[in-house]
Amino acid sequence: MQCILIQQDLFGIEKKPLEKMPYSFHYRFRCDDENCSGHDITIIDWEIQQAYRSWLIKYGEDELLNKIKQKWLDTLCDPGRDTYFIVGTHHVFKIFIILGIFWPPKDSQLDLF
Repeated sequence: MQCILIQQDLFGIEKKPLEKMPYSFHYRFRCDDENCSGHDITIIDWEIQQAYRSWLIKYGEDELLNKIKQKWLDTLCDPGRDTYFIVGTHHVFKIFIILGIFWPPKDSQLDLF
């Protein structure tokens, strides 16, 4: 992967090395099935990665992880939200990853038409 980043571009556009995140973010949960032993799904959504980068500067290392937990647990998964995980599969069989999160306000009753 690193060799691809150091290849020269035909138009002379310099590529910067990708920044490696020091953390990997996950959701751990149990579904309604009584036989469920739990799920641990990695989040690869760009939004959480960018929040890490910008909030590190804004809040510093000590407060940063609490802010991420507050946003991705308390806000996005709030009971007043109808949260959906947009998932895809990994090359490893039966491994799913979260590509994005859709969290509209929960409606008390959706219209039929």
